[in-house]
Amino acid sequence: MSEHLTPDELQAILRGELSQERRREVLPHLLRGCATCRRLAGWNRRVQERLQGTEESQARREAAYDAPVARSFEQVIRLKRVLEEERTRAREASAQLAGADGLAAITGLEGLGVYEALLERIATLRHNDPQETVRLARTAVRAAESLDPATYGDRQVADFQARAWGELGNALRAADDLWEAESAFERAFEVLERGTGATPLAARLHDLHASLLGTQRRFQLAFLALDVVRRFYREIGDTHAAGRVLIKKALYLQYSGQLDEALKVNAQGLAEIDETRDPELSFIALKNHLVYLVNSGRFREARRMLFRNRQRIQSADRVPRLKILWMEGCIHYGLGELAKAEATFLEAKRGFEEVGLGFAAALASLDAALVQMRLDRPAEAESLVTSAAAVFAALGIHREALSAVRLLQEAFERRKATTQQVEKTVAFLREWENHQDTRASYRLD
Repeated sequence: MSEHLTPDELQAILRGELSQERRREVLPHLLRGCATCRRLAGWNRRVQERLQGTEESQARREAAYDAPVARSFEQVIRLKRVLEEERTRAREASAQLAGADGLAAITGLEGLGVYEALLERIATLRHNDPQETVRLARTAVRAAESLDPATYGDRQVADFQARAWGELGNALRAADDLWEAESAFERAFEVLERGTGATPLAARLHDLHASLLGTQRRFQLAFLALDVVRRFYREIGDTHAAGRVLIKKALYLQYSGQLDEALKVNAQGLAEIDETRDPELSFIALKNHLVYLVNSGRFREARRMLFRNRQRIQSADRVPRLKILWMEGCIHYGLGELAKAEATFLEAKRGFEEVGLGFAAALASLDAALVQMRLDRPAEAESLVTSAAAVFAALGIHREALSAVRLLQEAFERRKATTQQVEKTVAFLREWENHQDTRASYRLD
């Protein structure tokens, strides 16, 4: 395009409408003193001021933009360097936490790397050591609250803190400190309001809080919370996590006595989860489905499900296989196959004893005793009840549950025990176990 002005461009200059690119071409040309363009413009101070003023205004705008951008780039570069250092610290802290000294090895250490290492360790120990998990989570809260907002930003630090408070709440729930767990979750949601609004974090906190509501047996609130969590996960496209929420909801539906709904919801969850992503979750959902079928009296459906999944069950670890074997005994019993039921319950009892699961072994003993009563072999049943009562006493189970077993034992000693009494005791203990299991739903977190 020519450097010389056209009449239309002159009018555009006076109206302030000439494009930035064209203005940059003609301004130096005019200021160098082009006689042709000056004559066209009737060159005067108004045209010069309009051109120079517009250019200076643009320069000021660009400078106003460039300065914070430059500062932002400096901050990004500085943050990148900090994050690289923190990743190294996270690896070091993770190794120290997994060592013999555990949490004591990182006493006094701070920073994002330590915080991340603590969360990783919490995930590792959550199922096996509730008290240590609480200590780790408390330390994670302190680490999050020591993070510098000038480095990470106020809202991001609030996210870190909300996550730590949520993990503390969940750890306290698993350790049976429900009152403090509630306080921790209140703090988590309070801090979350100051955060970035990240959907995955909100989903995580509501998911963990739903577990607390379930443990408190506030099932209607738990269902509402899980419905919110499921919408969060579907919003971010995580179908597997949305399916896991359904599996947890089905568990609470069973605890609240809604077995038909539990079966429907669990089946939907099974269809949505990715077995390759979390084989353990898939197996838990399968086992739960068998339990719901058995508790609903749908023994033939349960048997068909067992048959369809036999190969998968055989490839599972021993404890999950034993729990399925126990369910198989219940199926035999429900179908009136008493000899098979007795043999299966006794096999499950021996297996639980070998892996150190005394409570499960004692429950399987009572199931076998019930079968023996049905087969009119009270002496053998008494022997199993006596040994189960000794196990329950040694384990220090809840007074109410232990009293039920001792009353049954005394009935046998007086030769007054009946099949119905054994059946009622077994049913009571199963219901009591369900109540306790609401505390262990962290397996689905």
